[in-house]
Amino acid sequence: MRRVYFGEMHQHTYLADGRGNFDDLYVYGRRVGLLDFGAVTPHHNYLIGKGPDYYLPEARPRVNAWPELQASTKLANGWQGFVSLLGYEYSVGTAAGGHHNVLYNADQARTTMELDAAAPNAPVAKMLRTVQLARVPTLVIPHIGGGPPDWSHATDSRVERLFEIASVHGVFEESWQKHLAAGLRQGAIAAGDTHTTAMGIGYPGLIYVNRSGLAGVRALGKARASIWDALYARRTFATTQNQRMLVDFEVNGEAMGGEIAAREAQEARVKARVSGTAPLLRVDVVKNNEVVHSVWPARGTAGAKLVRIVWGDNLYQRRAATGMRAGSLTPTGGQLRMRAAVDLDQGFEEIRQQATGIVWTTAAVSNDRDGVLVDVGAVTGGGLKFRLDDADTMGVVEVEIPLEELMAKGHWEYKHENAKVQHPYMKAMGVAAAFVVQADVVDVQGPMDVSFEFVDRAPVKAGDYFYLRLEQLDTNKAWSSPVWVN
Repeated sequence: MRRVYFGEMHQHTYLADGRGNFDDLYVYGRRVGLLDFGAVTPHHNYLIGKGPDYYLPEARPRVNAWPELQASTKLANGWQGFVSLLGYEYSVGTAAGGHHNVLYNADQARTTMELDAAAPNAPVAKMLRTVQLARVPTLVIPHIGGGPPDWSHATDSRVERLFEIASVHGVFEESWQKHLAAGLRQGAIAAGDTHTTAMGIGYPGLIYVNRSGLAGVRALGKARASIWDALYARRTFATTQNQRMLVDFEVNGEAMGGEIAAREAQEARVKARVSGTAPLLRVDVVKNNEVVHSVWPARGTAGAKLVRIVWGDNLYQRRAATGMRAGSLTPTGGQLRMRAAVDLDQGFEEIRQQATGIVWTTAAVSNDRDGVLVDVGAVTGGGLKFRLDDADTMGVVEVEIPLEELMAKGHWEYKHENAKVQHPYMKAMGVAAAFVVQADVVDVQGPMDVSFEFVDRAPVKAGDYFYLRLEQLDTNKAWSSPVWVN
């Protein structure tokens, strides 16, 4: 019987721009982060070569810390029920394929830097060929970091089987979707990409925008072999901000991460079961990157007066400290009452009542969403005036949320695009820089557990894929790995 285990497979160290030594990070990840499995993953050029960057003017000492990392990872495996995985981050620019984590199912293995010493920063397509020479089971996982990953390089489906969809950097479903649309069959995980000593529960601080994401796996047991088999089979899901949500998803009886044959079914029969850590606002069935079915478990019923309003931009790699912006929400008449702030992940963010409206200073960037829960029962005008001053980047956003329309439909959304803002990776994906405001009529006592079935009656065809996405009232999200059609 499969059980769910949670892990973090992207933790940086004192080598380069992180903190903490290998042993201490593993101990912290188990004892404080409460992880079932994890990997310490230094940047590859600093692991074997440049050595630690102490931000001092002296030359860096050259190191080979790989033997030490192998020993530390072997020692941590099985300690207090923890499963450790050996790996590192292969960090090259997007033009060379982008950042990928390399993980081995072994206590010892040769790195690509050792296997091809003449080309330690080879393009990812070449690295994928080189890593096969290690002669141990390997996973290579792309992620959004300093060099976002390229979906057009020659891949190897035997090793490139997962995608890191969320981290302290933000939420990057668009990049994952671009990889899926290009034919890469990558399951969903999330991670920290944590550069502090808080393995598994990384606080974003001044630079990053989210707390650590987590990888959930449905495995037959908590041993390295079982965890690895589940990761390789893509029996995985991703959650944001250290949330232990539970996701179960299947299509035509095949569990997430698997594949089905088009000739064996004329339609897709979806079964979904999710358990959240907060009321579930929305659960979507996504087919070929388009939503084909949604349920709204925590939507408010007729006469409800509570509204959740969230906002944020999608600009990749925008930093928290430089993304702090002030905003306000005021009624066109009467009194707007604040019930609670929603998902403030920084200690220096603030949302508060001011007279008849709400004001804030938050950093809602890189697909982070900040928000507020408000009572509109005493609002006498027809709407709520939203304003956010981001004049030097996305622009000043001013829009009125129409209460009558919102109450009738339950959901309202506004997107403000700015063609003057360019990000080369987003441009390559075909994603415009945008700021989004969303409003939902909600029930704060809504269900945290939901099961449903759905039949997509369009004939299934080779190349189709389906996955599940959920969003909680607190804005945290989760994604299942897809099921693909052959």
